[in-house]
Amino acid sequence: MIPNPFRTLALSTALAVFAGGAMAQTAPNTVVTNTIDLTYNSGANTDAVTQNDAASVTFNVDRKVDVVVAALTGSGVFNAVPGQEVTLSYRVQNEGNDTQGFVIGVVDGGNIGVAGGLTYSETATTTEGEYYVMISTDGTVAGGTVYNVTDGLSAGDLNAGEEYYVLIIANVPIGATDGQLDDFIVTATATTAVGNTPVVEDRSQGLTGVNTVFVDAASDSTRTSSEIDPATNGKAADETRILITAPVIVAEKTVVVLDENLPGSTFDCAAGGTATGSPLAAIPGACLEYTIEIRNDSTENGGTAAGTLEITDVIPANTTYAGHTPNDFTITENGTPVTSIIAELATLAAGETKSFTIRVTID
Repeated sequence: MIPNPFRTLALSTALAVFAGGAMAQTAPNTVVTNTIDLTYNSGANTDAVTQNDAASVTFNVDRKVDVVVAALTGSGVFNAVPGQEVTLSYRVQNEGNDTQGFVIGVVDGGNIGVAGGLTYSETATTTEGEYYVMISTDGTVAGGTVYNVTDGLSAGDLNAGEEYYVLIIANVPIGATDGQLDDFIVTATATTAVGNTPVVEDRSQGLTGVNTVFVDAASDSTRTSSEIDPATNGKAADETRILITAPVIVAEKTVVVLDENLPGSTFDCAAGGTATGSPLAAIPGACLEYTIEIRNDSTENGGTAAGTLEITDVIPANTTYAGHTPNDFTITENGTPVTSIIAELATLAAGETKSFTIRVTID
């Protein structure tokens, strides 16, 4: 069977469109002409009269300005820990039909580290509490170059359908605390190709000129789903947040008298036990017990566990170390006689409380 060339062409075209994601758009200033041919008979004359190009009309394809900025951080919130280097990624895509430049703007605000949040650096930096911006062709730091968001220069031209990535590399300070945050809004503003002048919408050129038309949709924040940039202004934006999730360790220490060690007392201070009466006085020879309690009050993002906890407790002057009860801690005694102890705990989950006790006698 001879294949149908029209069906083959239609299938090939459909596959090409599907593979590319979208059909290529007609470039601005392309002249489109529509012409009709006319054939008719004159009276009784059966010979057809043909008029080729009997009528035609032309128009110019206009410039469509459309840009999309999309944050690539899931829900729009990046959970970070103190001391972490964070990379926030945004894709900038030219969905218009002409080559455009784009000026990239970054607005941030929050309270990570200090009031006002992280500090912008024009150059690459590893300084705690600072961040810088890169433009990357492939979304990686290795494929990027540092971009200065304060000089108002285009980050480079994108042909129709092309994209690049804006990377924000932030150095979270080690002193950041649970619940601190910084919000980042990235905006791309269309400019003239090979230039830094913002594009101006112009619909006054009619069908024979080239109009410039803004068709960008309103931009909603990935984080909040609320509008952060209006439609049809030649711009697009998106927003993400760095949220600190860190342990919040609270330590408390209390002391009670377990026994006054009066004549005839059989209380063993080394082994410990319950108080032998109330109230008891802190007299020389009495046995005292210190309780050291550690809890983790972290709550952000379900809370963050603390690991490798170490507590050093120096035995106070005018007392003599008698013993301890480790519970979940590992206790190391230092010195002979013991002058301090070190208590270690592998992990403390969010919302969890652990304690141990040490006992001394008053000299």
